Order: sequence, then C-alpha cells, then structure tokens
Amino acid sequence: MSRRDDRMRGHVAHPLQCADPQSAVVQLAFGFGLPVIATRVGGLVDAVCEGETGLLVPPADPAALAAAVRHFYAAGLGPDMEANIRRQRSRFSWEQMTAT
Repeated sequence: MSRRDDRMRGHVAHPLQCADPQSAVVQLAFGFGLPVIATRVGGLVDAVCEGETGLLVPPADPAALAAAVRHFYAAGLGPDMEANIRRQRSRFSWEQMTAT
C-alpha cells in the first residue's frame, strides 16, 4: 500500500438525519479502530467524542459533512483518533453493550 493510500484509508461517515436506536455503526467502526464522522443526532452525540474519536456535524448539512471529511484528512487526524479509540475500545465492546 502506498503512503497516500494508507493516509486515505481510515474513517467511517455516518450521516443520519434522525436518531436510529438500532444502529451499531459506531461500535463496529470503533471495533475496527476507525474514527467516525457522524451527525449530531440521538446517541451518536454520546458515542463519538468530538475531536477525540471522530467528528460531529449538523444533520442534513452536506456541506458540513464534506468539510469535516476534508478537515479529517487535511489535518491528519486519523492516527491520533485511532489511538484514542484503542484506549477507549472497552467502552463500546459487544460485552459492554450486551451486559444487562
């Protein structure tokens, strides 16, 4: 993999317009060590730590989503966010999510 390809590999965009209580996209992304760019709706606000494990944008704002993706890559946020996700991984483990 070239250096450019490695730099472009890592985030998950999750642009919901309303809360989806059944979505496990953030947990899956974090399980793979990937930062998430999500909209500020429902539990996503609690799941994604702004600037630490991903970025949050207003719902139904494609320009804000595009700007966040550009910022993520231009600022090289991936490695630091990936390290933060590794440190917080147990917070969103399947064991933690299914504990009653």
